[in-house]
Amino acid sequence: MTERQTTIAIAKMLRSLGCLFVHVPNEGKREAREAAILAAMGTRPGCADLVVMHAASRWATLFLEVKAAAGKPSPQQIVFAHDVERRGGHYVIARTVAEALEAVFAVWPELRSER
Repeated sequence: MTERQTTIAIAKMLRSLGCLFVHVPNEGKREAREAAILAAMGTRPGCADLVVMHAASRWATLFLEVKAAAGKPSPQQIVFAHDVERRGGHYVIARTVAEALEAVFAVWPELRSER
């Protein structure tokens, strides 16, 4: 599966669990002017692909970075992951739907019984 196909499959799974989530369209190149405007608006290099929330037992946020099987995080993604974790957040790199599902269950274990 390509990274795009995996992201779409993960999004379908998140919908089935009733998660609130958003895809962060950070991929691709931008012209310098557009990149500057987006940065001023809060776009951050390295932000995870999916920002996931659920209120199963408590509100929490999970940042999911989707990678192809051999994909490695960029230096900016590593910095973002450390920033999330330093603030008590959850950050996971998922290469499959199963890995993403396990990450969701790690944050919200009570959702496992809904599957």
